[in-house]
Amino acid sequence: MAAAVLVLAASGMAAGAEQGLLHRADDIKAATAAMPAKDKSYSPYANRAYPTRPYFGDTHHHTANSGDAFFNGDRLGPEEAYRFARGEQVTSSTGIEVKLSRPMDFL
Repeated sequence: MAAAVLVLAASGMAAGAEQGLLHRADDIKAATAAMPAKDKSYSPYANRAYPTRPYFGDTHHHTANSGDAFFNGDRLGPEEAYRFARGEQVTSSTGIEVKLSRPMDFL
């Protein structure tokens, strides 16, 4: 005798039986076997590894040459910004000595 599985509806067990949702275990196994294999991914990029060499940098940088930065008090020029990005110690616009813990890879 085959085992039976009752698929429950949201409204309860009785509603599931009324809707004819009583299935044989063999039917469920057959439907599961027809499903696509799990080793195939939907997207070709889904199982690829993350970058192993991320880079640290800044793609948008304001210096004293920029009007909005200058009016906000930035007095460092492009040379100081480049030295700061390379990891050198510079004096900020507020007079504080600053240095990155790690140089940037790009600026």
